[in-house]
Amino acid sequence: MRKTPKRLPTVLTKEEVHRVLDAMSGACLKTPLQEHLKRVKMMHEDDVANGYGHVYLPYALERKYAAIISMRAACEGL
Repeated sequence: MRKTPKRLPTVLTKEEVHRVLDAMSGACLKTPLQEHLKRVKMMHEDDVANGYGHVYLPYALERKYAAIISMRAACEGL
């Protein structure tokens, strides 16, 4: 005989899904996310200003994207 599962999966109606998504996109998540993005942007700008805004490109990627790298360096005054 087949056993009855101890826990049944929860299935939401379309209306319930919309309510959950509306609550998630509300101020309870929006404000902390905006604050986080501001902090990360400030960290990035600080890193770029201190010369840490670049990454190592392995193998042939540096040759493949050489024109873009040169153009970006010229724009940043490197």
